[in-house]
Amino acid sequence: MKKLLCSMFFIIMFASAAFPEARADVYRNSNYDLLKVKTVLLLPLIYDITIPETEAFFVEKVSQKWIDLINSSTDKFSFLIKTPVEIVARENFIKGVTEPEKLSSEKTLEKALSLSDQQVDAILSSTITQCSYSNTYHPEELVWRSRIERRRVKVDGKWRDVEIPVRYHEIKPAWDETFAHGSLKIELRDSKTNELIYGISVVAKTGSGFLTPTPSLTKEISNVLEYAVKRIDLK
Repeated sequence: MKKLLCSMFFIIMFASAAFPEARADVYRNSNYDLLKVKTVLLLPLIYDITIPETEAFFVEKVSQKWIDLINSSTDKFSFLIKTPVEIVARENFIKGVTEPEKLSSEKTLEKALSLSDQQVDAILSSTITQCSYSNTYHPEELVWRSRIERRRVKVDGKWRDVEIPVRYHEIKPAWDETFAHGSLKIELRDSKTNELIYGISVVAKTGSGFLTPTPSLTKEISNVLEYAVKRIDLK
């Protein structure tokens, strides 16, 4: 029984550390007919933050996570997703351009946005609004601990070794607890009027847990993106 209880304790502690503290706020425009949205331009991830320079490939990993999540969640949408490259390619096809100008990613996006009101019904974007660490100071404190001790006791006139719980005081040193913070918003807006059709905002905080350290900011933002995309309901 003792081993079973210990196993359950470890499982609960490990599981509790696997999920961040997160909350989502969803907006749906009740005055907008979502059924008229047939095609949507998917924008690259937008960063309204200071990029953490201490983590290699932060932008590359998180940006790819956003695209991968949307591409694997098309069952959530009643419309067709278009990339900036596809928008520009269609414009070239319509105009009969056989040797299109080679554009950088930034120029391709800029051109796709200028064509969006002609080629798509709406624009889907995600903006990272918070990505940082914080520390909470915990002062020194006196705490109760318990341990199992083997003692010889007399039972029915016979001496036996038994295990009994013993509680004792211990000084817990002061310590700093580190949290990773991640926030973002996902918006679907009308390509012609910029009217907000649908939005979801997520704020999350994750600390260290049993056997798990505080996540990197790359991991935190990736987790928040996944948390948000899973809650999108656009059907």
